[in-house]
Amino acid sequence: MSQARRIASNTLALGLVQTVRMAVALGLTLYIAWRHGAVWLGKYALLLAYINIFQIVSEFGLPRLITRQVSRTPERARLYFWAALAIQGICAVAAMALMAIVVWLMRYPADTTRMLWWATLVLPLYAITAVAGAVLQGQERMGLLALAEGIGGLWQLVGTVVLLSLGYGIVTLAFVKIIAVALVGGILLGGLARHTSLRPRALDRPLARSLAWEARDLLILAVCGAILFRLDALVLAKLRGEEALGQYNAAYQLVKVLMLLTMAYADAIFPVLSRSFVAGQARFAQTINRSLRYGLVALIPIAASISLLSPIVIGLIYPSARYRMAAEALAWLAWVPLPYFVYLITTRALVAADRQRAARRAALILVGAAAIIQGGLTALWGVTGAAVATGLSFLLGAALNLGHAEPRARRQWLHQRWLRLAGVGLAMLGGMAWARTVHWALALWVGFLLYAGLTVSLRLIAQEDWHALRRLLGRREAAASPYQDLSVGSPK
Repeated sequence: MSQARRIASNTLALGLVQTVRMAVALGLTLYIAWRHGAVWLGKYALLLAYINIFQIVSEFGLPRLITRQVSRTPERARLYFWAALAIQGICAVAAMALMAIVVWLMRYPADTTRMLWWATLVLPLYAITAVAGAVLQGQERMGLLALAEGIGGLWQLVGTVVLLSLGYGIVTLAFVKIIAVALVGGILLGGLARHTSLRPRALDRPLARSLAWEARDLLILAVCGAILFRLDALVLAKLRGEEALGQYNAAYQLVKVLMLLTMAYADAIFPVLSRSFVAGQARFAQTINRSLRYGLVALIPIAASISLLSPIVIGLIYPSARYRMAAEALAWLAWVPLPYFVYLITTRALVAADRQRAARRAALILVGAAAIIQGGLTALWGVTGAAVATGLSFLLGAALNLGHAEPRARRQWLHQRWLRLAGVGLAMLGGMAWARTVHWALALWVGFLLYAGLTVSLRLIAQEDWHALRRLLGRREAAASPYQDLSVGSPK
């Protein structure tokens, strides 16, 4: 199988993983929004925020490192598995205690506090899931991840709806999540054991120490990423309350679809980036450039359409009279996936190039700046301010990553096509804004025709891109080089 087809297959599998997560989160959001209202929706957003942040602490930055190392030396998968599991088991216990203390200090309502305390039991179970998933990604066997996530997600959706319908309280959300993570972890372990010997052996302590030492930067990077991903929810809940957070979360769950899919693409491309860096700087830079360009070409029309039609989108999904603030937030949140995507890819590129310290420095600066931006704009404009602050934060993160890249690499990652791409996006936005005054359906057609026509006429997708696409679809023979599908020709 050619490299491009393997990437497409892995992206599809990881895309299914993220789609399941998105579908579960969106399904539960809609159910809670219609049956229980914005306050319960805010509590649900807090549950997701705390689990997302503290599970990263329990990971200790190891999954990304394990994926990179297994992709380079697959014969050592068993050694990496047990070393990482030992480290993450210890970190999970520490993360449980830390999360319980933070929840106690925040003084949430009593039912919210109980829910979050019970949710700490997710962390040790997630440690197993994370290690098994990291090894499978390094082996580029992402299909099993999709299967496990599908089963766990189905239980989470059905179990939550049934138990809440029977009258159980908000703490039910934590119990259902615990069982879901246990199911996913068991399936991943079973699948991994079928193809990789996991026979216990004496722990390779030098390897464990080496991994822990090397993972320090990745731990900081992962914690910063988790904080950035849910900083908006934490700040909004503290400054404006759970109801405002529920309004924000109603819009955010719609945009999260794109963010999770971009994350799937970034995870699928990471093993390729790790190997292409070893293959040569030119090939590495071309892979990054194409990854960024393909993603942004796909995201821009979606973001523009959601932003301009946000009142219609919210009105179709939620009881519009109760979620007016969500429509205002969605108009701004629709643009967040663009800078978020660039931030993800450039972060993965720095780590693949063994420059995780540079990525860590950028992330630490970004967390401090994002806290100020988020706090200030949320205090000023509430739900809308939180949405604007989220986009500005990831835009700053992308700029910081590019600033920490080596000057030569930065020039290779970007070139003049980016200005043309921005111009096409603005032209589409202007055309849709005019057509929207007539009818929203006309706005979609005008936007599509403008964007497609300008993208082709300005050669934003060049001849070598079409060649790679043809290989991807299997219309030509696979490239002789395993990297050629993503590095044909030279950047224009």
